[in-house]
Amino acid sequence: MRSARGHLKSAHNLLQGDEESRLDAGYLTSQAAEKAARAVVENAGFVLGTTHSFEQSANPLPADHPMRASILEINEMGLSAASTSYRYPNPSSGRMPKVPSLLVFQERLNRVEAFVASVRRHLGMKPETVVDLGKLAIGLRARALSRGWEVPGDFVEAILIYANDPKIMSAIIDDVKNASSLADLLQRHSISFPGLTDG
Repeated sequence: MRSARGHLKSAHNLLQGDEESRLDAGYLTSQAAEKAARAVVENAGFVLGTTHSFEQSANPLPADHPMRASILEINEMGLSAASTSYRYPNPSSGRMPKVPSLLVFQERLNRVEAFVASVRRHLGMKPETVVDLGKLAIGLRARALSRGWEVPGDFVEAILIYANDPKIMSAIIDDVKNASSLADLLQRHSISFPGLTDG
């Protein structure tokens, strides 16, 4: 579980980088989920081989095992395939698949973090507090809209790039009440947002 925690922290840091970094974050997200699922199965007394399949990991568990359904839900996310499929050309077209948006990777990370937290509870481990930047960004967008401000459609994805620290994001949210517009708010925090703060 310690390695799962490390993978999640690294994924958070990489998520704010370029497309290649996002892919690395996706791989680490998958690894964190895999390590957590393995911990559940081994804690139940089963020995897993080298499988990377969540479905195969869940198979040894009894149908009424409290974590079996959660592992199968993670399997339905297709994490293992998603972590590598964007690095190679499509066999049919020969083209590189389009890398999903930052928000997609953030949502996957959020779900895996919730899964890892549930595994920690199942194993009787102390819960960890992980700040969810994605939820903070969505909260910032909601506050801006409540002020009647015009908010770009890609705002949540973009603000995660410009304000990739929980303290910075929280400070911006707290300052919404003092700003006259979204552009004013971002300028207060020295954030240059194309289309809003570029003049």
